Amino acid sequence: MEHEMAQQGQGKPGTLAELKARRDAADKAAAERKTREDAALARYASAVKAGDGVDAKLAKDLAALEAKAEQLRTAAVSRRVASERDAARSLAELTELGRSVEEVAGWVGLSVKRVRRMVKDARGEGEAKGTAASEPSPVGRPVASVPSAAVAGVTEPPPVEDVQQRPVSDGLASGGTASKEDAASA
Repeated sequence: MEHEMAQQGQGKPGTLAELKARRDAADKAAAERKTREDAALARYASAVKAGDGVDAKLAKDLAALEAKAEQLRTAAVSRRVASERDAARSLAELTELGRSVEEVAGWVGLSVKRVRRMVKDARGEGEAKGTAASEPSPVGRPVASVPSAAVAGVTEPPPVEDVQQRPVSDGLASGGTASKEDAASA
């Protein structure tokens, strides 16, 4: 059996040179392994650092998107308020041209009570400029100060989808709340 081991190079070495050669071969294999381990550890550290950078960039990008979304919501609310005021002014103009509130309500498909309130709000708009409405609009925000209130976080603006899908006649021009009669007729 010793003879077989010696033939395979696994037997006892016979000389100092053979001992050193075996040691050097083992050292060389260990050095190669250490070099490969060092490279693997370096790749691992780099991957972890890159992963941390991804998380940080994601957080930064999401914060920027949330800020942009808030700006878009605020702008949409401002446009909604302007649209509601324009609608109320138009209804007020129709009544000033001699049409009755009942006629106008029938044309636009709103309750008489609601048209009356919108006309009143449009006519009173000149007196109340610069003051915030005391009652919330149908979407839950003070109408006269929507942009500043929304930016200050006082109230939550509606999602942009809601603003785009709501008909103009669904809200009030400035202030007031929708009644059950208004909700049923809208």
